[in-house]
Amino acid sequence: MGRLRAYVAIGAFPYSMMGFPVKLAPIDDTAEAIVRLCTTPDKCCIFHPLNNHVVPLGDIIMQMQEIGLPIRLVEDDEFASMLSAAENDPEKASFLTTLLAYENKDSSRSVEMIRTDSEYTTQVLYRLGFKWSMTPHSYMNSFLQALEGLRFFEIKEVI
Repeated sequence: MGRLRAYVAIGAFPYSMMGFPVKLAPIDDTAEAIVRLCTTPDKCCIFHPLNNHVVPLGDIIMQMQEIGLPIRLVEDDEFASMLSAAENDPEKASFLTTLLAYENKDSSRSVEMIRTDSEYTTQVLYRLGFKWSMTPHSYMNSFLQALEGLRFFEIKEVI
């Protein structure tokens, strides 16, 4: 969610990230998965309940545009320029932490996203009669509308 707000603060999203996979898990599904996992034997106690269906991040960005959030699709060089300008804007900089945490500004160090693997948990859930539902357009829209209603995307410093 913080990344989505960062894109609103910047006012742009790079075309190159349109296909980036995102996993959304409605809270009711997550709660059901956890309750079912609680029925496993005590020796089965470490799980990672994560929806195994992905949504392209670009689909979410386009829905954000549909509900009126100001995000333009741009090429990487323009996005980098807009990100740099936002970093230097005191009203926007604090909203960028979720993006900047993964940026590699020091060429001597590598920054990698931690890969998650929930296949074991997914297999256990199948055996418990549970499967994750695919994330429908209506869920993403409700999710974004709820965040908008909470003024989550307002970009002004809260004191």
